[in-house]
Amino acid sequence: MLRLAVAQFPVCGDVNRNLSFMVRQIRQASKAKAQLIHFPEAALTGYLSKDFSSFRGFDWQALTRAEAALAAASAQESIWLAFGSYRRAGEKPKNCVRVIAPDGTLAVTYDKIHLCERDGEKARCSAGRQLKTVRIAGTLCGFLICNDSNRVSLYQRYQALGVELLIHSYYNARSSRGKTVFDDVIVGQLRTRAFDHGFWISASNSSAKYSRLTASVAAPDGTVTGLRRHIAGIHLAEIR
Repeated sequence: MLRLAVAQFPVCGDVNRNLSFMVRQIRQASKAKAQLIHFPEAALTGYLSKDFSSFRGFDWQALTRAEAALAAASAQESIWLAFGSYRRAGEKPKNCVRVIAPDGTLAVTYDKIHLCERDGEKARCSAGRQLKTVRIAGTLCGFLICNDSNRVSLYQRYQALGVELLIHSYYNARSSRGKTVFDDVIVGQLRTRAFDHGFWISASNSSAKYSRLTASVAAPDGTVTGLRRHIAGIHLAEIR
């Protein structure tokens, strides 16, 4: 069994503010005896085009210090972390999920494969190419980021690898349109992807208004549980 905490908070373009939320939620998750805490896409940096306009002048050294602070919090609380960030990779950065082991070391980095075109991400970032897995408390975990949800083949490949928990980080927030049918589509995707492929899915998203998805967990039987919209907090679940 893996005890999981799925986090949500209002992600913004201030790395230190995001870090403050994350450290508090790491401690909260540890107190609740979670073995893994999962944060949204771009949780540490904010999302390109929503929270900051470009990488020109981006403070990569500040990001390195913030990631080191998260690693230290992981080691202090002896908990796994999965959090969204960006990383330098050639001419264009990559949108990634960093996975930190309970001793504070970097276990694996997953780079977003299916970049979003409508917000300019595809033009300003470089795509990942490889699936990544890591075993956490005996549970084989795989990773996806937001728009990767539109590629059923990625789920099929993880299924073939024997993944039991898919850690899916989202940034679907700060929308000026309010509720639309897309809110139902996202939850429907979680439900059907979990049911069709027989694994659990952890879905973490920013809680900034308007947020289209709350911190949620989809079970292999298609049931979905989660937090209320637009509040900072963690949702606890036991992955069996």
